[in-house]
Amino acid sequence: MSLAGLRTLVLNQGYEPVRVVNWKRAITMVYLNKATVLSNYDGVTLHSAFDDFPAPAVIWMQKKSRRFVPDVKLTRHYIYARDRWTCQYCGERLVAAKLTFDHVVPRSQGGKTTWENIVTCCEPCNQRKGDLSLKECGMKLLRKPKKPRWMPALLVKSLHDRRVPTEWHDFIGWLMPSDSAAA
Repeated sequence: MSLAGLRTLVLNQGYEPVRVVNWKRAITMVYLNKATVLSNYDGVTLHSAFDDFPAPAVIWMQKKSRRFVPDVKLTRHYIYARDRWTCQYCGERLVAAKLTFDHVVPRSQGGKTTWENIVTCCEPCNQRKGDLSLKECGMKLLRKPKKPRWMPALLVKSLHDRRVPTEWHDFIGWLMPSDSAAA
């Protein structure tokens, strides 16, 4: 396993997943006694000038603080997760590599890049709609887009097309999609 892509799952005091950080951030949190390692990656060792130690896969935040509710960033994967990897025009469910996103009100007509104006879309529907409004192209949305509230499940859904490390399964298994995604 390459250290470049090594990620660590962060749990809050209630053992809910709240974010994913890179291994360097995780080590810093453990070193500063802000977190405790709950699970390590098998066979992955980190080396310092004075010591070797296993790479943390899951850490638990020790300190009681205000409930961490991160703002959901407007990213392609979160848009796909919000819309369940489903084209919001035709209803076809696809993997992320086969999806695009569409501005409901086209940017050429003053539409902004916001949660309320972007939907998941398959390539044929995106081409069909083009720079037209919904009324002009005669298409309808399956669901009105809105900004999602943070939920731990959204974190896992955003990892839909990425490998979820087996070391995380004991901590997020209850959040994992039951249908293992569209292939």
